[in-house]
Amino acid sequence: MQTRVFLVHMSPDLASILFTMAKEVGMMKKGFVWIMTDGLTNVIDSTNPSVMEAMNGVLGVKFYTPKSEELDNFTIRWNRRLQIDNPNDPPLKLSIFELWGYDTIWAVAQAVENLGIKNKTSFQKPAVARNMTSLGTSRRLYHGESTTRHSGLASDLNPVIWPGKSTEVPRGWEAAVNGKKLRVGMHVSVYPQFMTSGKDPITGATKAEGLSIDVFEEAVKRLPYALPYEYVAFGTTNDTSTGGYDDFVYQVYLKKYDIAIGDITISENRMSYVDFTLPYTESGVAMVVPAKSSRTNNTWIFVEPLSRDLWLGSIILLFYTWVVLWLLEFLGNNTNIPGEVPRKLGIMTFFSLFGDKDRVERLLSRIVLIVWVFFFLVLSASYTANLATMLTIRQLNPTITDIHELRKSGDYVGCIRGSYVERILEQLNFDGSKIKTYNTYDGFYSALSKGSKNGGIAAFIHEVPYIRLFLVRNCKGYTMVPFYKAAGFGYAFPKGSPLVGDISKAILSVIGGDTINQIEKKWIGIGYQNNCNNAGRAPDPEKLTPDGFTGLFILSGVVSTSSLLIAVVIYFYEKKNSTTKTQPDQKGDQAEGNERGNEAGEEMQNIGLQPIGHRRNASAVSWGFRRSFGTRVAPVSSSSRF
Repeated sequence: MQTRVFLVHMSPDLASILFTMAKEVGMMKKGFVWIMTDGLTNVIDSTNPSVMEAMNGVLGVKFYTPKSEELDNFTIRWNRRLQIDNPNDPPLKLSIFELWGYDTIWAVAQAVENLGIKNKTSFQKPAVARNMTSLGTSRRLYHGESTTRHSGLASDLNPVIWPGKSTEVPRGWEAAVNGKKLRVGMHVSVYPQFMTSGKDPITGATKAEGLSIDVFEEAVKRLPYALPYEYVAFGTTNDTSTGGYDDFVYQVYLKKYDIAIGDITISENRMSYVDFTLPYTESGVAMVVPAKSSRTNNTWIFVEPLSRDLWLGSIILLFYTWVVLWLLEFLGNNTNIPGEVPRKLGIMTFFSLFGDKDRVERLLSRIVLIVWVFFFLVLSASYTANLATMLTIRQLNPTITDIHELRKSGDYVGCIRGSYVERILEQLNFDGSKIKTYNTYDGFYSALSKGSKNGGIAAFIHEVPYIRLFLVRNCKGYTMVPFYKAAGFGYAFPKGSPLVGDISKAILSVIGGDTINQIEKKWIGIGYQNNCNNAGRAPDPEKLTPDGFTGLFILSGVVSTSSLLIAVVIYFYEKKNSTTKTQPDQKGDQAEGNERGNEAGEEMQNIGLQPIGHRRNASAVSWGFRRSFGTRVAPVSSSSRF
């Protein structure tokens, strides 16, 4: 890249020499940008005319003060006072610092006036005036100034207008000109899906293709400017590299390549001498191990289909329904529930679980029971289905789950020769004699199939993008176990290259849309993103949660509560009515009952039945007989029907 913007900040004498020499070598032509700081711009009027001609086109930075009536009035008063105090001096042009001082005095004066400070104010020496804390006014003046709006002589400026009448800040560099193209180095990958290269038979130029190439070219297309480049295959230049990725990236540091592309892993060591773009692939290092098939074997699996919250909610709803049913039947005088209170509670529990509606008499009880049975059937069906799935699902579990267990076992492991994975294994204290390296895909696949005990390897350590590619081809029998975080694949640039930010932004645009999916589908296959259904461990069935049964919980709770409230209202209403009717007729009914009892006793004696005893209770005689005349029918109140 060629820098076209120069910032000049030096003494006026040295700047005069610089611009004169720059014009002689042709650096004051179109396309160059020279910017001077205000230290030079303020004294440009006193510069030699020949130097002024050499500085034609230089952009000077200087505080701009727009013309205004206030500025003109102040300038007139300033020159008038200056002539009185110094009659022999010529008029001087006010600098920005003098205008700032004037605005500052006015700002402080307005703040004092707004605060209403009436104490006697006087100027002090600079040594005393540096710290106004002792005066007790600095904080008040600060708040007064922050709330005071004013327009001074040097404020209210417009944005900077750059050459070309643009307010956008220039980029500060341009792509190479005069037909020079960027040298883009390529490293041929073990996996041709990522990178492969060759020679054009007609032009003889190096051509490349693969996922890494397509992503790079798509990112270049999205740049807001043209970027000419040419591919250079790594190993065809006069370098002293050994062919590894570290040596390939180091060529960028040596400025043999302007860019290095390919399946280059972003690592801390490489970032010490080059800059990387954002990764365009997923990150991480994992191991490929054989997978063994197994089925779920858990002693307490019968509680797994439902989550803890759903179990707790169902038990609470069961208990609540049970209490409501018992209260409904109790208020309705249900004679079909005999026995003491514990026995009645047990019967109502049976009703709640099995829905025996023939044993309940009240309509309200049957409604509550029907809603509860519906909830119970839905819950039990869901429980059965989820439990069956857990018992029959086939799981693919890795034979090795931890990288440290693999190291302790002493089995052989494999990796790609020249990959930085070797360095990771050394950091994990793997025995060097237990590490086997391979150059081809078929090599480590064959070794992994044999196993460590048969001359092969127990696991293959590689980066996640490569493993995904491997699993697409070998869905059955293998799985992936991640164990190390990495940054993914990226493109390398020289340190401080201005292209890094633009290319990274373009990469985000590529991988953030459908373009990356189309590229991956082209080179790796449809299964790259989703892998394949059998790769890795099959997902466990999810536990049922209360979220799917919220409606049934609400329905059952509302019906039970409403039925109980209705039953309570009916019970107290009938109790009040029965008490009112029985009180006036209580005495008459008692006398009539005594008379009928005596007559019935005489009739029984006439037909040969002897009394077994009698007792007198307030002139009423109670008779008992040895013969029974049938079962007595108990009256049923209206509340027992509802």
